[in-house]
Amino acid sequence: MRIAFLIPSMEAGGAERVAAILCNQWVKKGHEVNLMTYEEEGTSSAYELDSRVRIHQLGLHHKKATVISFLLKNLKRILKFRKALSQLKPDIVVSFMVETNVAAVLASLRKDWSVVISERVHPGFCPIGKMRSALRVLTYGLADAVVVQTSDIAKWMENSLKITPLIFPNPIDLNAKVLTETNTKMGTGKKVVAGGRLSFQKGFDFLIDAFSRVADKNPSWTLSIYGDGPELENLKNRAKKLGLKDRVEFQGIVPDLRSRLSQCDLFVHSARYEGYP
Repeated sequence: MRIAFLIPSMEAGGAERVAAILCNQWVKKGHEVNLMTYEEEGTSSAYELDSRVRIHQLGLHHKKATVISFLLKNLKRILKFRKALSQLKPDIVVSFMVETNVAAVLASLRKDWSVVISERVHPGFCPIGKMRSALRVLTYGLADAVVVQTSDIAKWMENSLKITPLIFPNPIDLNAKVLTETNTKMGTGKKVVAGGRLSFQKGFDFLIDAFSRVADKNPSWTLSIYGDGPELENLKNRAKKLGLKDRVEFQGIVPDLRSRLSQCDLFVHSARYEGYP
């Protein structure tokens, strides 16, 4: 089967990690997998991809704009997606995240392939603006299937969009090393670890503030945050302002966060909302 997988980017993030897992697994099962993103050609993926996954970087990222500019640029995206998909002739198009979901549906109108779209966060807690919300209402019902991760998100879809989605939790890597007492090194008992995309959603600002409230009474403890994203500099400045420059460590992206978790004493999940906590 020929699969086209659409996602805005393959930067560090939960949706991108799941996309990599699915693409790698499908290609191992003998399917032709084409991964299409808005990124510029040559942009590297934060997650390892099988060499057989065909990557198409369409150079369609754009910054925030006026309503007219937004509509024109998204029309360009849809037309370019439609052209690329028409040349590819996939059996199925799979899309993650609202901006590519809308584009995938509109680019596939009157085409023979099936379209499966997926929300990766709880829409009820993730504001996307009136324009994107309206486009979601208009287009999601046209997809052949809509996939969500939890029953709560499914209920939101049923109530807000009048559609009945399929529920598929995040995949589990069965080949991942299991953390047990025999392979877990607890470190010194003084390390707090958190990880994820450095965005407003993930609440690392909350975490740094909370850590600052206990830091003086626990001078030997440190906080390590793994990941990358648009809030990196703001978070660094926040830690510096609170006098935690040497206590809060920004470790960037690592290929195996599980191994780092095995060496910590406390893991904190500080997100404001999630698709699949």
